[in-house]
Amino acid sequence: MSDPDDYLDGTRVLGPHGGRKAELAVRGSYEAHAEYWAARSKLDDADKDRLRKLAHHVHNRDFHESQIVNVVIDARRAGLSWQWLADELGMTKQAAQQRYSRFLPRS
Repeated sequence: MSDPDDYLDGTRVLGPHGGRKAELAVRGSYEAHAEYWAARSKLDDADKDRLRKLAHHVHNRDFHESQIVNVVIDARRAGLSWQWLADELGMTKQAAQQRYSRFLPRS
């Protein structure tokens, strides 16, 4: 018999009462996370589908964010200013520097 805190794909959740960070710490795929909570609750099929869609979009957001980081690194290495990047990212220069400078190699 499986532990009630096991995900459907065999990974584990830190526990439903372990705080927000624990609930968000997913060790498997986002889809498996949504499947886990959907199976554990008494949701109807439409609500389960909503959770699956949300999990899919969260996964896509993370993928696209990693792609943005790669482009920012490449653009900075090529000499583009933080202001140009910030304008394209839709944020201030300071926000862009704070968010992405940690990914740049220190020179």
